[in-house]
Amino acid sequence: MSTVPLAQELAMSLLLPFWQRLLITVAAMLIASWIIGLIWQSVFSFPLPSYVGGAVGGLTALPVWDFLKRIRPS
Repeated sequence: MSTVPLAQELAMSLLLPFWQRLLITVAAMLIASWIIGLIWQSVFSFPLPSYVGGAVGGLTALPVWDFLKRIRPS
């Protein structure tokens, strides 16, 4: 017999799988970092420092991950 209540088990099965959330989050991080890098390059005429790109990617990942935990697959 399962120790997880049926309602909780049903709710967990309706969420996006972990690997899909991870894949979407990593893609969002890379895209956001790349776009900010292009904007930085055009404004300041030198490449974006890697730590700034990492910070932008990390800050992008937080709301994306939270949003993906709330949505349900169709």
